[in-house]
Amino acid sequence: MSQTLITDKNLAPTGTMPAWDGSALMNLPSSSASGNVAFPSTQIASADANTLDDYEEGTWTPGFQTGSPSYNTTYARNGYYTKIGRKVFIGCTIYMGSITFGDLNALMEIGPLPFTASNGPDYGFIGTAETFNFNGWSSGTYNNGGLGAKFICSEIESNASVIKIRTCDETSSRYYLRNAALGSTGEIRVTMMYNAA
Repeated sequence: MSQTLITDKNLAPTGTMPAWDGSALMNLPSSSASGNVAFPSTQIASADANTLDDYEEGTWTPGFQTGSPSYNTTYARNGYYTKIGRKVFIGCTIYMGSITFGDLNALMEIGPLPFTASNGPDYGFIGTAETFNFNGWSSGTYNNGGLGAKFICSEIESNASVIKIRTCDETSSRYYLRNAALGSTGEIRVTMMYNAA
């Protein structure tokens, strides 16, 4: 396949590019593999709404950010992320064989996130959460009483760098989990998307 050097002469008067196979692009920054597009390690931000100015993949180590945790036996503390422009897609697993908290009443927070969240919508950004071997729902495991919890979700508040776990019921009640919900052993997994600041 012949390769085409992209110059301003190749562009249509409207500024649109003709269709090319990725392997034919020569003057884009690329890795050693033909057809790959590389972004700089430090984002060069663009104010243009139609310009993709960042792409990054990586890992992060999630941990509990409140209540002075002591990780006695750790099976897994894994996190991954993909950042496309301002959109950040994350997932994480914390699986503890034995953990103690200095303060079980502190709200459970998982972080630090690879990127701080932007000033987002009301109640922040919402994602999924799954728990295993957690303590039962009671006024001691979330920050208010009387909730017959039906499901949980993950939440990143505006301008935050941590994930909170929220319980909800079929009415209008929603509360945040405390560290007491985990107790001394258990697993929590989270997947979600948010906007970076």
